[in-house]
Amino acid sequence: MALLAETTPADAHLVELDTTTDSRITNVSLYSSKAEVSRLYKLTPVAGANKLVISGLPNALENDTLRVEGRGSGTIHDVSVAYAHPVKPLTTSNVLTALIAKKEEHQLAIGRCKRCLEGLQKYLDTLNVQHVDVTQLATIMETYEMTTKTFETRIIALEKEFGEVEKAMAVERARLQGQRTTNGELRTVATVGFFAENNGDVEIQLIYVVGCATWNATYDVRVSTEAKETPVHIMYKASITQSTGESWTNVPLTLETATPTFGVALPPITPWKLSIHKPHVPPKGNNLNTFKQRVVSALGVEKDSESFNESSIDDDVDYLDDSPSYSFAQVTSKGDLSATYLVPGPITVPSDGNKHCFTIREFDLFGQLTWVSIPKHDTRTRLTARVHNNSQFTLIPGKANVYVDGNFISTIDLPSVGPGEVFTCPLGIDQSIRTVYHPRLSKETKTGFYGKTTTTLFSQHITVYNTKLAPVDGLTVIEQIPVSEDSQITVALKSPDLALRPAAPGEARVAPLASTSHPPT
Repeated sequence: MALLAETTPADAHLVELDTTTDSRITNVSLYSSKAEVSRLYKLTPVAGANKLVISGLPNALENDTLRVEGRGSGTIHDVSVAYAHPVKPLTTSNVLTALIAKKEEHQLAIGRCKRCLEGLQKYLDTLNVQHVDVTQLATIMETYEMTTKTFETRIIALEKEFGEVEKAMAVERARLQGQRTTNGELRTVATVGFFAENNGDVEIQLIYVVGCATWNATYDVRVSTEAKETPVHIMYKASITQSTGESWTNVPLTLETATPTFGVALPPITPWKLSIHKPHVPPKGNNLNTFKQRVVSALGVEKDSESFNESSIDDDVDYLDDSPSYSFAQVTSKGDLSATYLVPGPITVPSDGNKHCFTIREFDLFGQLTWVSIPKHDTRTRLTARVHNNSQFTLIPGKANVYVDGNFISTIDLPSVGPGEVFTCPLGIDQSIRTVYHPRLSKETKTGFYGKTTTTLFSQHITVYNTKLAPVDGLTVIEQIPVSEDSQITVALKSPDLALRPAAPGEARVAPLASTSHPPT
C-alpha cells in the first residue's frame, strides 16, 4: 500500500472508527520513559476516495511520531492529528429514556392492580345476607378468588419486570459514566485519507509513541553459601507503570533498555585560548597561622610550628575529607549495555498508574564468596560476592533485594552489567561467623649501658568461630601494625611471616596486616 501526500477530496466516503472497540494492540515496545504502540484496524472501504476518522486515541500520543501502514489494495494520501475538545458529559441516552418510561408504565400498572384488589375487597365487605341468596354465595366466592388471583399474578409479573428494568437502567448509567471517564483521556483523533482501488477488506496499522509509560528493572539476588560453582541466583524482573489512558490487555510486550534521544547533533567546539597565568598574591598577614589554628582545632592535635608547613596542611585537609560510604555494587568492566527483552506471553497492564511486576528471566551466575573481618574496629564479619555475569542478558541499573541462605539481608543498587562482565555485590553481615578480639599483651625490655634501646613486644590474639555446617573458604582477617615515621624507631613483624604492601610515595598511613584462614567447624 502506497503513501502519498495529497489532500482528501471533500466528497470522500466517511468511515468512522472507534479505537476502543474497532482495534486491537499488536505490539508495545516499552522504553524507560515512553512506549511505542502498534494498533491494527480492520475496515471495508468503498472503491475510490475514503476518509477514515479514527477517534479514541490517547491524549498522551506524541503527534509527530504517528505513522500509518496499510495492507491491501489502496493508497494512503494524508494523515493529520487533532485534539477533540471536551464535550458536556452525557447524562442520558435514548436507551435510558426508554427504560425510564417503561419503569413508569410498570409502576402505574402495579398501582392499578393493587387498586383493583382493594375494590374487590371493599365489594365483598358490602355484601349482606339479606341481599344475597345462599345459593349464589359459592359462585360469588369462586368469582372473587379467580379475580384476585388474576390481579395478584399480574402484580408479581410486573414487579419482576420492574426489577429487570431497574437493573438495565443501572447498567446504562454505568456505561454513560464510563464514557465520561474515558473521553477525558482518549480525545485524540487521527484523520487518514485513503483511496481504495476496489471494494474489499483492508487493514490499517497505526504506530505511535506515548508518554506516561515507564519501566524499571528490579532484582531478587539469592545467594547460597553452600553452593560452590554457581552460588548466585538472580530473578530479573520489570516494574511497569503506565497511565496513558488506554488499557494494554493481552498484548505482546517488548522491553527496551535503550533511551530514545532527540537533537543528537555534534556539539560545537569553541576556541581554546592560552595565556600567561598570573598567580594571585595573598595580602600580608598571618593567614597561615589562622588556618593552622583551624586545622588544629578540627583535629584536636597540636603540631610544632617548624613542622607545620604547606605539605602538612595538605595532609591534614585530606584526612578531614572523609565522605560517607554506601553499599553499592561495583562493575569492574564496561561494555555496550543496550538490549531488548520480550516478556514471555501476552500480558495485561491497566492504565492505573500503579506498579505491575513481571519476571523477565531467572538464571544462576558464577561467583566467589569472600568473608572479611576487621576485629580491631568491628568484630562482625562482612560477606561479599564477586559475581560473573555468564548469561546473555544485560543487567541495567535497578534496586536489588539480597537474600543469603533464604534470609533477607539488604537492598542494594545494582549497576549496569553486560554479558561477561564482573561486579562486586555486598551481602551484608554474616552472623554465623563470630570473631573474638582478645586483649593485647605487651612486654618491654631494655638493653645497653650508654645508649639504651627499649624493645616492646606486642602480641594480639584473634579467634574466629564458624557456626556453619560446612567449612568456609576465603575468610580474610585484617589487623593493623604501627608504621614508624622516625629513623630511631624500628617496627618488625615477628609472626606470622607475612609480606607487607609497600607504601606509595608520600603516603603516611598505617599498614594493614591481612591473613586468610579457615575457621574450625
